[in-house]
Amino acid sequence: MKKILSLLVASIALLFVSCGGPIKTGSATEVTHSSAVLHGELNVALDQPIEFGVVIAESEEALINSTDTFKFIVTEHKEGVFELPLNRFIPETDYYYYAWLVKDGETLVGKTENFTTSSAPTATFSVGEAKKVAFS
Repeated sequence: MKKILSLLVASIALLFVSCGGPIKTGSATEVTHSSAVLHGELNVALDQPIEFGVVIAESEEALINSTDTFKFIVTEHKEGVFELPLNRFIPETDYYYYAWLVKDGETLVGKTENFTTSSAPTATFSVGEAKKVAFS
């Protein structure tokens, strides 16, 4: 009986994940050296108050252990789809994130995704032709 129950729970979890579940972590777009836009999608009825957003960290281990993470709450969405523009990232750094949702007191999370910020732009200077200046 215990084995059947474990198999049933695993099957339900697989079905839940394959159907998308109530929260889906989207891609990171518009990634620069210091900013990115993170996307997500809610697959729940929006007729009741819920809290949702994104958790982000510089390592997958930190994300799993909830250490050195940043939690952002999304306040606007359109028909369950949301985007979260963020900045102040470190250039050439890997970031890991997932979307989360609190519904009926239970926290649900989407699949972990990642992105890498680009290198910082370099400043270029051009020096014009030197001219003789006379002082009097």
